[in-house]
Amino acid sequence: MISELRVPRLYELVVNQICEWITKGEVRPGDKFPSERELETRLGVSRAVLREAFHQLESRGLVYSRHGRGRFVRDLEGSEVEAWLGTPHLLRKLEKASLLDVYEVRMNMESQGLELVAKRASEAELAEIVKLYDRHLADWKRAGISGTDFELHSAYAEACHNFMWEQLIKLEIRLVAEFSAPEFSRLILDHRVEDYVEDHGAIVRALQARDGARAAQVMKTHINRTVRMLKAV
Repeated sequence: MISELRVPRLYELVVNQICEWITKGEVRPGDKFPSERELETRLGVSRAVLREAFHQLESRGLVYSRHGRGRFVRDLEGSEVEAWLGTPHLLRKLEKASLLDVYEVRMNMESQGLELVAKRASEAELAEIVKLYDRHLADWKRAGISGTDFELHSAYAEACHNFMWEQLIKLEIRLVAEFSAPEFSRLILDHRVEDYVEDHGAIVRALQARDGARAAQVMKTHINRTVRMLKAV
């Protein structure tokens, strides 16, 4: 069935325009944006629309705010920034830096969260995790492919019995899924299925044995694999 065309929301058009400014070097990494009043006039939008656009950019790590100082484009290390100006490569570099930040936090939070799962999860919750893993394993054996492992990461978060931990881990997963550069999406969603099937199998077995330290170590290895691949892009 052919789906209906979706009309972009106004704030999305503003996001696209700001990204274009960054790509063209009109605002460079580390630069401060003009005032809200100036941007409202330049873009012809309300303050509410402008703030929603910046909220989206901040959630992707491309822009950051400093109270009383304004908003800034994320800075980048390295001497090649000038060569990237005017090309989509600059935006990809900014997103890559943001993704690495997210994965740095995920590395620590998810591994520690598994130690809580090993201590706190009920037998019924562990059985549901096993059932979810078995489904992924069966898909892989039958077709050589499977869905993303985000379902499993979310299931671990739900079984740690810490509301804030669960919310933060799910937020990180959503952030990873929202990054727009196609090469990052392919890397994160399409890395070797057998690797993550093996990793999650080891995690599930460790949780069944209530071995939180082992589960945490495997999770670090699992996330670090993606970090290495991301750095190589």
